Amino acid sequence: MFDCQLSRYLTEGPPPVAPVPPTSSTKKSDPIRSIEGIRIDKGYEIHLHCKPITKQGIIAYNGLFHCSLNCCSILNNNHTNHHNHHHIIQCHCPCHRIIHNEPIETILFIGHANVFRYWICKLLQLPLEGWLRLSLGHGSISILLINNNELIINNNNNNGDKEKDIKQSKYGSIVTLNCLGDVGHLPPELLTY
Repeated sequence: MFDCQLSRYLTEGPPPVAPVPPTSSTKKSDPIRSIEGIRIDKGYEIHLHCKPITKQGIIAYNGLFHCSLNCCSILNNNHTNHHNHHHIIQCHCPCHRIIHNEPIETILFIGHANVFRYWICKLLQLPLEGWLRLSLGHGSISILLINNNELIINNNNNNGDKEKDIKQSKYGSIVTLNCLGDVGHLPPELLTY
């Protein structure tokens, strides 16, 4: 089952930063850039620079001790030490993804290449004005892995209150670009840029 969402942040428009080197259309798009650029930046904040956006992703992010599905044996057995994960009878609930080192959520974006080129530069902390130097064919596939390394810190509360455990980030997110603009699934006569 897929959680499909429409987003106005993925439609065509010039990113907020003019490309370097400039193109013949750079001057023409400057008036639009101030408006559309805000929209594209907002899309980045909403879709990529935040906590999970799908229901399954939110369950996985919060972990098994905050799972509303009550699927695990640990939630029914108060005598089990909740930091000893190998005693948990696990199901296929998304709350186990972190324990299995699986992605919290997988999101498929379909949108305009200008938006994706800009977002990729921003995610990889590359110069933003270089967005047009990235080549993305129509219908191409790019794969990014955003790893948010968080720990659950036990704050030594002896009353067994698992709500008091604190999530803290070890060193922020690690972004890996696994694939950029792959068009191998398209026959050569359909390749366009």
